[in-house]
Amino acid sequence: MSLVQRLQQALDKLDPNPPPPPQEEIPKFYRKDYYDESILPLRKAVYQHKNARRQEYIATSQELEETWELFKMYHDSIINATSKDPKYYISYKKFKIVREKVLPKLRPYFTAKHFLGFKQTDKKLISAICIVNLDLLMEGYDSLSDYGQTYDGFVTEDELQLYIEDLIPSLCLRPQSAQFRKFYLCNCVKKFTFFLDKNRNGRMKIMNIVLSPIFVELMELKDLSLSQELQDNNWFSTSVSMRVYGEFIRLDTDKNGMLSRKELARYRNGNLTRAFLDRLFAEMQTYGGEMDVVIRMFAANLDAIPKSDVVNEIFDMVNPKVKHYITLKGKLYAK
Repeated sequence: MSLVQRLQQALDKLDPNPPPPPQEEIPKFYRKDYYDESILPLRKAVYQHKNARRQEYIATSQELEETWELFKMYHDSIINATSKDPKYYISYKKFKIVREKVLPKLRPYFTAKHFLGFKQTDKKLISAICIVNLDLLMEGYDSLSDYGQTYDGFVTEDELQLYIEDLIPSLCLRPQSAQFRKFYLCNCVKKFTFFLDKNRNGRMKIMNIVLSPIFVELMELKDLSLSQELQDNNWFSTSVSMRVYGEFIRLDTDKNGMLSRKELARYRNGNLTRAFLDRLFAEMQTYGGEMDVVIRMFAANLDAIPKSDVVNEIFDMVNPKVKHYITLKGKLYAK
């Protein structure tokens, strides 16, 4: 058999429709399985053990009142002494004296590490209320941890929403309808996720939540004697939420629960510039070119910024040569 015949036989054996070459698969992003059933029992046991130990260091309301009286007795400085809400400041020397007089279970809060962790005045004093708030925040940490299903120090948006929903009866809030309650809960949760879940993981660290000023603001509503003025300035109050809700309903002309660029441009009679809207919609996540409840927070935050603060910020950035005047010449020679 000649070489040509052998080649022809080899060609006849080949598949006339060979399969396409294998394509390289695009690697998937790694997503950790937070609900691994095999380790959840161990996590739960560890959490319960830690929680039981923390309960030993949480003070009752009477014990906190006694501690507060010690601060009033050994304070170094006082602000607004004649008002109903005086602020006591204490030095580290007096701080150690109070430590020796408080109950043994509260002494872990009176350490040099905690003292240095608080904001200090020019005279190296800290506000006495910080220590009291620290105990209250630890109590909040324990109560919020009970809602985490993974027992790893994190909560999801749904778990946080359930926590706030159970917390509502103890807050100083006006009665809410069932329809508005849904908006209120969503509005509260989005406040936390907007600032504490910047990577959009859908979960937040409990310690970051508790230590944030957002959580402190929420806990302020547990004071049933809170004045109406303070309530009106609290983000989580019913009055603020209703104002934001009304503004959102007015802008949402197609009633789909989201705002388009055209709808948002109507905010405050068109006060938002085109450049601002372009950047906002380029940076934030959209759904078919529209945004969800993040806009509600944005609208309320604009209300919370006084005009004088904006003006002062501009002068600080420009630093004009002539005070209170910004001119082209002064801007060119500004330091």
